[in-house]
Amino acid sequence: MAVNSIAWIITSAHLTTPTSPDEFASQSRFYRLDPRAKLVSAVVFALAVSLMTQVWPLVLALTASLVILGLSGLRLRAISRQMTLVALLVVMVALPVYFFRGFDAFVALLLRVFSAVLVLLTMVLTTAGADLASGLRRLGLPRSFVAMLTLTYRYLFLYGDEAKRLTKARESRGGGRGRSLLDRRVLQTISSTAGLILVKAYRRATRIDRAMRARGYSGEAVSGGRLRMRAVDGGIVVAVSLFSAFLLLMNWGFVQWMRS
Repeated sequence: MAVNSIAWIITSAHLTTPTSPDEFASQSRFYRLDPRAKLVSAVVFALAVSLMTQVWPLVLALTASLVILGLSGLRLRAISRQMTLVALLVVMVALPVYFFRGFDAFVALLLRVFSAVLVLLTMVLTTAGADLASGLRRLGLPRSFVAMLTLTYRYLFLYGDEAKRLTKARESRGGGRGRSLLDRRVLQTISSTAGLILVKAYRRATRIDRAMRARGYSGEAVSGGRLRMRAVDGGIVVAVSLFSAFLLLMNWGFVQWMRS
């Protein structure tokens, strides 16, 4: 489940802009950091947060996530769509927790998810797609997994833009949006649009496969430059790891025990 969540974040985080999937990355202060350092730091922090159950350490973790987001220089619109979707899904999933385990468990679950997702989104949106793929390969992930993730990341953006063009073309010809999802006309429109996108996707995939084979594509993602771990990158990994360990110790009560 955690792997699927991370994969969803990586592949969908760049759907917020209609121009370039790497637009936000190039504008960030974290853009030049080594992608391996960002990946390791984000995953370590997210794993630490997932192990926490106490509210106050999670409040501190969320505060740290917001500070990291602010330092990255990302604009609010870069993550607003993803966070809105995450908020709706998390609230729906967390409601049973509220009824069966109480308010504290409900709040702790919300804080866990938002803290982890904010850091992972910041990591993805401040890293170019090719660099992210190269970082994953250098960290030892299988080549087929990285290739699949890279292609999905790239073409979800492309077909999202295709869906917008189809919707705009339909509306320019007098096609309405309908009153609600229960409207028969809306359901027909959604099904026909999905069918058109599927046909276009199949045809485009065939052309792209032939073009990639003709250019000697071997399944390896190619980055624009060589990855180099600098002192600042290693320092960030160490700092995030130490802070995550401190949060875990605080969650498990060791900090209060040492004070007493």
